Amino acid sequence: MPNLKDIKKRIGSVKNTQQITKAMKMVSAAKLRRAQEAVTAARPYADKMLDVLSSLVAREDTDAHSLLQHREKRRALVVLMTADRGLCGGFNGNVSKAAERFIRKNAEGFEAYDLMIIGRNGRDYLKSRHGMNIAKVYENITGHISYCTASLLGQEVVSGYAEEKYDAVFLIYNAFRSAISQEVTVDKLLPIVPKTIPEGAHLAEYLYEPSRTEVLSQILPKHVEVQIFRGLLESVASGRSAPVLRLYRWSPPTVTLGYGQRGADVVNLAACRRFGYQVVRRMTGGRAVLHDREVTYAVIAPERNELFPGEILSNYRVIAGALQDLMATYGIDATLASGQSRGGRQDGAQHSACFTAASSSRA
Repeated sequence: MPNLKDIKKRIGSVKNTQQITKAMKMVSAAKLRRAQEAVTAARPYADKMLDVLSSLVAREDTDAHSLLQHREKRRALVVLMTADRGLCGGFNGNVSKAAERFIRKNAEGFEAYDLMIIGRNGRDYLKSRHGMNIAKVYENITGHISYCTASLLGQEVVSGYAEEKYDAVFLIYNAFRSAISQEVTVDKLLPIVPKTIPEGAHLAEYLYEPSRTEVLSQILPKHVEVQIFRGLLESVASGRSAPVLRLYRWSPPTVTLGYGQRGADVVNLAACRRFGYQVVRRMTGGRAVLHDREVTYAVIAPERNELFPGEILSNYRVIAGALQDLMATYGIDATLASGQSRGGRQDGAQHSACFTAASSSRA
């Protein structure tokens, strides 16, 4: 049995770990906030530039500039944006698999595809896939995104298209929607396809200074650079908000209520106060739960994630299975419960798992 000195040493170690974990959580939250602010700031400029370009190109023939020309479909370039690090759920897997499906399906009808991959994880996934021709890989550029980086990538893409090395360029990345939602997006960068202008819409006349050729030669490559910059920002923000596993301990014992439950209807509040139990409300539904001398985990993940089937119980079994495998590595023989309800009934309303029951509406 450990003596008092060992116990105090252990308590100090746990407190130090808590401080480190808290600092890491604060740093992660700050990085996500900065990435989200950068995306929000870049979107209006990118959208407005596309609007201006659509109005400008609507008056021009496709022969006015090489970036507007539609050529025979021989070889296309796919620019894939992933992360250099792992531990971000299905973020890398989703977008890498989307790129593989895009190439194999070949809905665009090209004879061959080359891949320009940004991020180590995309390379690791696709290098062993048959038929995936990786032309270039750029690593360690997503840690600090700058327009200069996007500009250099854009110039390389534009040069390859202008020299007729490629007959089309596609951009595949995770678009940031919210902290728990990202969407795999496929954009066609080249040839530039402007937005459809409504029939009957007024098209203003432009005066080009110094010349039409000079203006198009400046604004069309700039558009490609801006869209790549936006894609990088979207991808980084999405990676910062990938699935997160959080662990909690409770002191003192605490009763948590489902989001829609009335405390007085399900908990003896007077008894909780008498015994010193706290009562708090969760952000999720389900029934009331007493937490005492336990570790509670929470998983935060996007709604559309390949790791989880979608239904609550199915998602729970995936998470519980992963925890069971983790315990097995430490020699702990853990088994999953049968899933039966209390009293042996298969009644979902009385299932032992609190989250399987929807809590009543909040009054």
